[in-house]
Amino acid sequence: MGEVPLYLVAGHTTRDVVESGWRIGGSVAYAVLAGRRLGLEPFVVSGCGLDVQASAYYQGLNASIQRSRETTTFRNLETDGFRTQEILAAADPLTTGDIPAGWRNPNILHLAPVFQELDETFARWFRPRLCGATLQGWMRAADERGRVTFGVHPDLEQIVQGVDIAIFSGHDLTNDIKLREWLTRMIPVCVETRGAGGCLVVEDGRERAVASQPLPIEDSTGAGDVFATAFLARYFESGDPMESARFANEFAAGMLVDPDFRKDLAV
Repeated sequence: MGEVPLYLVAGHTTRDVVESGWRIGGSVAYAVLAGRRLGLEPFVVSGCGLDVQASAYYQGLNASIQRSRETTTFRNLETDGFRTQEILAAADPLTTGDIPAGWRNPNILHLAPVFQELDETFARWFRPRLCGATLQGWMRAADERGRVTFGVHPDLEQIVQGVDIAIFSGHDLTNDIKLREWLTRMIPVCVETRGAGGCLVVEDGRERAVASQPLPIEDSTGAGDVFATAFLARYFESGDPMESARFANEFAAGMLVDPDFRKDLAV
């Protein structure tokens, strides 16, 4: 029987186009930054093209990287509280074929797609003690110009059946009230992040707000992914969503104001 990882995160590693060129991105990359700082030593299941040296970025970690013809590549067209994005390329969907069998039973599984790369067969392959998901990657499509639009994964109902905790923003759902209500019925704990406004925890139909200290942050990219990693880690220990939300708010704020936060993502 193989080694059982404490925390396993899955999703594409991306190229994020910025003014100076590009940097490594994707929910997995930010979750790894947070996980390392939390002392989790993450296990990584990801995919990208040969133009991204994923093995170097994930050096020292247990990582299963599926090589694709292209790397999922995003360009932010605007950053003013909310992002308008363009997708320039998309890597192949992830499959379970290259994942070591011993990784099937993580303590914490974090499903972190960026653009529809994880389907229901992938999600069901694992048997975690706690399954969390950041939903944004299942809420994205692209128009004919490559602009990222709202589009729900056709198998979302099957995907979320095994999810214990879902983390999303109102922007991820384009403030679709019916979708939000459906998610909070389907998933035991849902957390809606609200940027400087903290977050809203929904458990068994009960909504409770958790405030956050407003901070002067110019670039909030990755904030939700850092929050999610911290929330899942604390929830696994405590089983208390309110304590986990308070901890995740504080932890994410601390990382975002750190000037060295993104230095490991530079290429």
